Amino acid sequence: MDKAFYEKLYEHEQSQRGGLKRCHKLTRSHIWPTAFEKMNVRKAAQLFSDSMTHALQHYRNLSSTALLFKGIFIRMSVDSNIGSFFVLHF
Repeated sequence: MDKAFYEKLYEHEQSQRGGLKRCHKLTRSHIWPTAFEKMNVRKAAQLFSDSMTHALQHYRNLSSTALLFKGIFIRMSVDSNIGSFFVLHF
């Protein structure tokens, strides 16, 4: 998965005012971690979680954000399997 998709997701979620967010626990440190935060395996695992995959898929299918997340469907199944690995083993 290209990091740009996660950056777009974070920026889109932050621009949502007063509405429900798909990834309400997604923080800046998930996308742009400091040197110390890069050692946090839990945050990396959260990026590959099922809820993150579903949020990306939702915004890809939504007509208002489809162009923003165009091209993400090619790699969706790969990250979905990785997310299942983290869910099962952590």
